[in-house]
Amino acid sequence: MATITILTQYYENYNTDTINPPYWKPKGGHKFSVEVSDTSAMYCPDLKSLCAELIKEQCTEIEKFEYIEHEVDFSKPTKIHPDRFDKIAQLQFNS
Repeated sequence: MATITILTQYYENYNTDTINPPYWKPKGGHKFSVEVSDTSAMYCPDLKSLCAELIKEQCTEIEKFEYIEHEVDFSKPTKIHPDRFDKIAQLQFNS
């Protein structure tokens, strides 16, 4: 299996009445992920367009998402122990 992570811009609609037009305000990034077969991820003829279409399906009248980019991972990330992070951060703070 492969994991596709899709990075989007998230917007909220500040005007949901039916009289005035929507007022979309950007609220930051949002990530989506989908697990697919390795074959689907490798041989999809236009993965970018497919991801953008998936994101359009997530939109409502209250929130919307705009596709920015995607990443395909064929393996799980290697975890680093938090103590290592803390130790290096401590060295940076003390110098």
